[in-house]
Amino acid sequence: MGLEDMQQNQVQAPTREEPFYRRTWFCVLMAIIFPPLGIALIWVFKKPTAQSTRIALTVVSAVILVGAIGSMGNARALQDELFGTTVEKAWETVEAKGYAVAFKSPTGADLNPGKNSMHSSTMKTWRITSAQLDEPSSTVTLWVTSEDGFIEEYGKKAMKD
Repeated sequence: MGLEDMQQNQVQAPTREEPFYRRTWFCVLMAIIFPPLGIALIWVFKKPTAQSTRIALTVVSAVILVGAIGSMGNARALQDELFGTTVEKAWETVEAKGYAVAFKSPTGADLNPGKNSMHSSTMKTWRITSAQLDEPSSTVTLWVTSEDGFIEEYGKKAMKD
């Protein structure tokens, strides 16, 4: 039995398919949509294989992560700054930062007071309970409540209608 015969008689081991989480497309996708995991995957599994590509992808992922953390910080700082203030002060603060303003009742109903009505006695009782910054639309949504319960009742009525 020669070498050629031995090679023909050898049974080749079945090739195992690579798990999806080790594939290049998955590592790149995770690097973009969830940078902490994606960065780890591209370096642990060495996907993509070119080191310069992994370095570039790491930099892009880091920029995405820092941007996301930065915008969360801006929203949190704005919410802390506005919590409990009057509607008039909140409106001035938000506009000074270059954002549009939207108001909602605790039930989620839209409240659209005019800037001129800020001095009415009803509006003076409104207080900010929460703020949400929407970067793409440059709008800050302020959830308000009132001491006299008017906003809560208005919101319930609006939700029924």
